[in-house]
Amino acid sequence: MTARRRYDVAVVGAGPAGSAAALTLCRAGYEVCLIDRSAFPRHKLCGEFLSSESIPLLKQLSVFDRISAKGGVSIRRFALTTASGRGVTVDLPEEALGVSRFVLDDELVRGAEGAGAALLLSHEVDAIAGSVDDGFVLTARPVDATAGTSDDAVVEIEAAIVVGAWGRRSKLDRMLRPEVLQTSDWVAFKGHYTGVDVGDCIEMHAFPGGYCGMSHVEGGVLNACWILNTQTLKEGVDRAFAPNRTLAGRFAEMSAVFDRPLSVSQLRFDALSPFAGDILLVGDAAGMIAPVCGDGMSMALMSGIHLARRLEEWFNGTTTMPDIRNSYAAAWQDGFRRRMQIGRMAHRLLTSPRLANAGTRVVGLVPSLLSQTITATRGYPDSLR
Repeated sequence: MTARRRYDVAVVGAGPAGSAAALTLCRAGYEVCLIDRSAFPRHKLCGEFLSSESIPLLKQLSVFDRISAKGGVSIRRFALTTASGRGVTVDLPEEALGVSRFVLDDELVRGAEGAGAALLLSHEVDAIAGSVDDGFVLTARPVDATAGTSDDAVVEIEAAIVVGAWGRRSKLDRMLRPEVLQTSDWVAFKGHYTGVDVGDCIEMHAFPGGYCGMSHVEGGVLNACWILNTQTLKEGVDRAFAPNRTLAGRFAEMSAVFDRPLSVSQLRFDALSPFAGDILLVGDAAGMIAPVCGDGMSMALMSGIHLARRLEEWFNGTTTMPDIRNSYAAAWQDGFRRRMQIGRMAHRLLTSPRLANAGTRVVGLVPSLLSQTITATRGYPDSLR
């Protein structure tokens, strides 16, 4: 039997971007439904590195203290190694935080719920119809962990606005904007490990055809997240890691916590569009920064909060939707374009042994260049405040 519910805003995706948007809108007095196909808490493929600008955002959302109480780890240094054996370590411009998505996302979701959001978890949105002028209707089906989506107990949600926070390459992308689904050779994996202590450092290890980042999260667990192209994957991960002795040595000493690593394929690192028709997009749905930058979660939080504030103006009648579209697109470009360009360049550099060795040689001589590059992908842009 189909149930129908009505809200001011439906947010599809309860990661950092979607939860931040939902929480901010609820605090402003609007009725919000936050939908996700997963139950929480749950693990998610991610570098699990929160850059410094994320901390005041989490405090603003009133979840920082709870995350800290669960053991978020201070990260103060960055180390880079290559297959040539070269390496360099620098201090981060500001203190960062290591925290698992298992903890972070759950605290954000519960924060949104505490602010008044209606949660519709373990439900997948498989249809969105309508427009800003006429209103939207979303169809969501419960997800069975073993059998996929169920046709029973379908929920229809009416909303004046839909915020898309469904991350990278969703089923909804195939329906709403198939033009963004270009093929990609990049595949990523993530696992949790014990047995190695890297202290307050985030390490980045380059190898031919990819790179691997690792740093601690709560409980002393080491999160390792690696990305490589499909050809390198076909040749075998152990073989890929072997040229970088530091990386290979880390994995030889570590013990896996997960039965198998999480994985995701077809990764693209460019700004797509902050819109899918009349649906407003936040976080990775609007564009994913290359993981080498470690800035994806702060961008998600910033875009979610910024869009929520603009929507408050629309609900209050102080602006129009065309104005919001124009200002939001401009804010995205002004705030994130440069750091995403730097991310793509860094990604190309680390995945090429020749470029990685040359780059590491240069920053070994002038470490401030690496610090300046890190700083260039940080900060809270004025356009998104």
